[in-house]
Amino acid sequence: MHPDKWPGPKGYNLGFYKHLWSSCSEDIFKSCCVWLDIGQFPTSLNSSNIAFIPKVNSQTTMKDWRPISHV
Repeated sequence: MHPDKWPGPKGYNLGFYKHLWSSCSEDIFKSCCVWLDIGQFPTSLNSSNIAFIPKVNSQTTMKDWRPISHV
């Protein structure tokens, strides 16, 4: 994954986490372990932002758009 791609819902991109991984990895690991222990993920993990990118200069139908999703 490219570190400067679109930021997530909280505004942090992959580069942020890579740069600060030594500081935040333990918290992220502990959170994941809790989710796995209780068998339930926070509902916010299932959210996604969808954007439509035009494929052609003049869009007249939905086929003329490319949907992309980012969590």
